Amino acid sequence: MKRRAVTAGSGTRRRPVRLLTGLAVPLTAVALAGLPGVAVAAGETPPPAPEIKNLSMDEGTAACVSGTDRPYLRSAARLKARLAGHPLGDGRFDTVGGEFEITWRDEAGQPVTKTLRTAEKQNGSDFTVTVPDVVPHDAAVSWRVRAFHGDAVSTWSDENGGHACEYVYDFTAPQEPTVSSEVFPSGLDDLLPVLGHHGSFTVRSASPDVVTYWYDDPSTRKRVEVRPDTPGGAVTIPYFADRTGLLYLRVQAFDRAGNSSAPVEHMFRVSAEKAKAAWDLTDQAGATSAAATEGPDAPAGEGVTFGADGPAGTAYPKSARLDGSASGHLATETPVVDTHGSFSAGAWVKPADATGTRTVLSQDAGEGHSFTLGQRATDEGAEWAFTFGGRTVTGGPVEADRWTHVEAVYDAYTGLPRLYVNGTATTAKKAAAPDESASDGAFQIGRARTAAGYGAYWSGSVAAVRVHDRVLVDDEITRAASRAPSSLGLWDFEGLAEDAKSAPATHGGPAMTLHGGTLVANSGTTCPEAYLCAPFPPDFADATLALDGESGWASTTEPVAALDESFTVVAHYFTDDTEPEGPVTVLAQGGEGHEGFRVRYADSTWQLLVTDADGTERMLASTPGHLEPYQVWAQVAVVHDREHGTLRLVVDNNWKDELVASHRFATAGGGALAVGAAPSGEGAHEFLHGAVDNVSAYRGVLDQDDLSSLASGNEPHFPVPEAS
Repeated sequence: MKRRAVTAGSGTRRRPVRLLTGLAVPLTAVALAGLPGVAVAAGETPPPAPEIKNLSMDEGTAACVSGTDRPYLRSAARLKARLAGHPLGDGRFDTVGGEFEITWRDEAGQPVTKTLRTAEKQNGSDFTVTVPDVVPHDAAVSWRVRAFHGDAVSTWSDENGGHACEYVYDFTAPQEPTVSSEVFPSGLDDLLPVLGHHGSFTVRSASPDVVTYWYDDPSTRKRVEVRPDTPGGAVTIPYFADRTGLLYLRVQAFDRAGNSSAPVEHMFRVSAEKAKAAWDLTDQAGATSAAATEGPDAPAGEGVTFGADGPAGTAYPKSARLDGSASGHLATETPVVDTHGSFSAGAWVKPADATGTRTVLSQDAGEGHSFTLGQRATDEGAEWAFTFGGRTVTGGPVEADRWTHVEAVYDAYTGLPRLYVNGTATTAKKAAAPDESASDGAFQIGRARTAAGYGAYWSGSVAAVRVHDRVLVDDEITRAASRAPSSLGLWDFEGLAEDAKSAPATHGGPAMTLHGGTLVANSGTTCPEAYLCAPFPPDFADATLALDGESGWASTTEPVAALDESFTVVAHYFTDDTEPEGPVTVLAQGGEGHEGFRVRYADSTWQLLVTDADGTERMLASTPGHLEPYQVWAQVAVVHDREHGTLRLVVDNNWKDELVASHRFATAGGGALAVGAAPSGEGAHEFLHGAVDNVSAYRGVLDQDDLSSLASGNEPHFPVPEAS
């Protein structure tokens, strides 16, 4: 017999079926009568019982659990149940509501039960109720739910294999944590000489329910979470001091309910500890020993000559030259650093020979050495290498007659050796295994000891040897490896007659020849054409070099920047022709049989071109752009960073990624520096119609601040890095 649902009012009833007894009883009631755990009301069919998986707390973030798994909540809990209505067939269901029963004990320990009912909604709806805000702190709350439709109710969710849902109400914040550290004790009065040292902070709270600490890293300020092994336990936070100044560790404790303590700040001041041994090697010619600025003096062998030129742009104008013989070395009588712990050793070096295995720095240990820093022979020549504890780290090819800064660093905490070449680091992939039984011996400059005796003698110059009994951090090594830029010449065209044919350079540098249709324009110049009326740059003096766009340009009498070194060349230009018919060259050097570069504007694009050693010119980088409009002065610069192998075009101090490319010049070049046109044979082409001013060149890499200063008419100040 088929049943047919009939809708009447808000409920749905079944048609009565007459039994043999003559009584009218709903069939579903008969069918369900006697089933365990089902409550039946006459005239209604109970909805299905709630499923545990569909119950949750705290906006659905906490599942329905009980016992030791029960969560801790810090606010009045919102209980949630997804309930199903009774199926009627054809995809239809009865409406359904939820009845929540909540139980806890009051502050006197007496049980309290609260029942909350919801309105009925569609099948599969979520039902939420909020627990009354009268539950005392640290009280365990138990709740269950059943579904209803009209007067018919299901079984409770904790019956028939279910279980109660439980949580603990905790709204009390934990106590503030305490922070202690042996290496980084709190205090603002004393500087801690711990730069480059590893240490840790111990954090604990007196509250037994703390399960998480959040802290802000003293260096990065990143927020980090750490958990104790057991609630209320302490945590250890490792830290490596990689910067100086006032630092702080900010910590908060959180309990199981998410209540947080007030933040605590552990403040400390970090400074750098001086070197254990230091020799500038700038001693006077004829000296027989290197005077130490820290540690012991280092007597020199007969193959050591003091007074050679040092690395330009550093605090070391002189150096010691070692001739590569057995007597070309310096050595102390005693060790200067304990190589069983962390240490760093570095120097400025200029190899005379880029082949073979040669040692710059080492320290004796037993019948051999504890470490070596220098060059290692390869099939192509030699590469920079740091060897320690059975590991060798290499750092690129050695170039003869070129000053290079090398630094060896061993971090005993990580066990990894690291080699820096001109500030660029390479780290070993596996930890070193230093010989703990070998005692450190004399410190060597220019040789290394093996079981067969001393060898691997250095050939070349050495300056600024530094040895530390700690890890040097990246910023320290960057400073040690830096070289201040220096001026190669400035051409400002001041004090010249209008028809001058030569412009001298200030700050050194060759004169600049003024070709063809050039005119030195100043405040008294008559200007029948607009380009002669170029407004003087507001921060420059009152003279510019006017170019007629047909034959006017200027070039130096000899090369300015050595292309195989780091350099920066800058020019400021003005034009009254913002849409030239053909290409316009603003700045160039070399080419025409030499390596070189050229800055050109063509087809609404700024272009950086290079000429290779074989004479081939090619586009290195380009980007859409424009010539600045009338009465606006603009700046172009070419920056060659040889150490990082890049050549960059900078237009109006805009350091675009698309205008930098990998490039190293192979030779020093041989062509002149030109402005306003591209040199070609005995003449030039691609002329600029306008004016140029304050053309300058520098040895080294200028940065954005330097270029901004130049654009304002200021001469940048390049302080030489202080001796470390």
